[in-house]
Amino acid sequence: MFGYRMSTSQAEQLYLRHLFADAMERRAPVEVTYFRSKKITFTRIVDGKEETIIYDGYVKTVRVVEPFALDGDWDKETHWVDVVDRSPQGAGSRPGYRRLRLDRIAVNSRTGKPLVRRKLTYGYLCPSRLDFRDLYPTKRVLAHA
Repeated sequence: MFGYRMSTSQAEQLYLRHLFADAMERRAPVEVTYFRSKKITFTRIVDGKEETIIYDGYVKTVRVVEPFALDGDWDKETHWVDVVDRSPQGAGSRPGYRRLRLDRIAVNSRTGKPLVRRKLTYGYLCPSRLDFRDLYPTKRVLAHA
């Protein structure tokens, strides 16, 4: 069976950390596939009554991001990368800040490789905190998680 899973091992997360660090050094944007949590609502009819079930699920999302910082909570062993999202969701959206957890990045179950690609022939489009420049406040749409 072919599918995707979240990166679970420390070796995969270390590989992702090195990949994002190399992308920051080269000023290359990264196309990343990750799982974001979403409330899923399911409505069904049981014995003539409508019943609504709400549960937490995950949705696979693909974004082009520009990383600018690596960080983590070493006690809980969760690591993340702070990025500028070049292609946020929704019509008319503008770039904004996002925090991606490394354990939520998708991995191909068959090959075991993370679904992350550096765009080495491209460059940063948005002002970067690597240069100590922020996005304009009127263009900020997303916030840190």
